[in-house]
Amino acid sequence: AYHIGGIDWLVKAGYAVLMYDYRGYGKSAGQPDREGTLKDMAAALAYVRNRPDVDKNRIIAFGHSLGGAVSLASLGRSGDKSVKAVMTVGTFASYQDMADGLAKGLGRNMVSNDLSPVDLIGGLKVPVLLLHGEDDPVVGVRRAVHPVDGLRGDLGGGGEAEAGVRGPDVVVDRL
Repeated sequence: AYHIGGIDWLVKAGYAVLMYDYRGYGKSAGQPDREGTLKDMAAALAYVRNRPDVDKNRIIAFGHSLGGAVSLASLGRSGDKSVKAVMTVGTFASYQDMADGLAKGLGRNMVSNDLSPVDLIGGLKVPVLLLHGEDDPVVGVRRAVHPVDGLRGDLGGGGEAEAGVRGPDVVVDRL
């Protein structure tokens, strides 16, 4: 939850936001692992769904970088339709590709690709908005999730896979 500056525009637009840390990240106890991140997201969504002050028909998953990867993988694997949309910013498609980029070609052999977004995104049953900056210094566009990575034009409910939207005001208008 150290990225509060990255979501202040949602709060200013009137949206309620739940931020959480995965096990082993931030101030959360435990050891980080991919399966654990998906379980933590499921627990956060269950918490939100059980709050009486939350309209269950207006829940979206919004994730940046790893948070986007977890959202795409978790909801893609489960086919959960209770979330009405998924929005990601600067999200990578593959753990091995990211490791390769960070370790200059050596990383691919150091990590598995288990639970990578590119492998699970096809199971999404809700609209998806993929955002990525051309000058992202960590997750370059080449390593980003793209609509062709298993998404289809119509994702249920008439939603379309999109990429390239710029600016928080444009995103808020699309919510």
